[in-house]
Amino acid sequence: MKKPRIEDFDPAAAERKLGSPLDDMPQIVKPAARESAAVKQMSPSAPRAEQAMRPTESPALPAPDNAISKKSPKSKPHNGRAYERRTFDFYADQIAFLTRRSLEDRLAGGEGSMNAMVREALDNYIKEKSPAK
Repeated sequence: MKKPRIEDFDPAAAERKLGSPLDDMPQIVKPAARESAAVKQMSPSAPRAEQAMRPTESPALPAPDNAISKKSPKSKPHNGRAYERRTFDFYADQIAFLTRRSLEDRLAGGEGSMNAMVREALDNYIKEKSPAK
């Protein structure tokens, strides 16, 4: 049976100092930037060599027009319309229905594309909600 440490429950006892095996290890600090002696003593034509020794900086890339959307590399225009990949949230029952319907369509010899089903439903929604011309 384990022996309880009574001193932990004594209100008059001195507080124990907790320790770690890593207490005596040196702190991790960021190294100071320094130039090597060889770079300082180079000839006047050294700037080119000095630049080669420095880490290369990546060129600033222009921000995309729409940082949220990423066009799929496989996107091909369909009926004059290009695909654009997006992420949306759906309810579990909606996904279950689309999956079931897709499998039924494939068994019947069709394409069975859930993407096509969602695109068709969205086109119908847009036609319904857009103002009449």
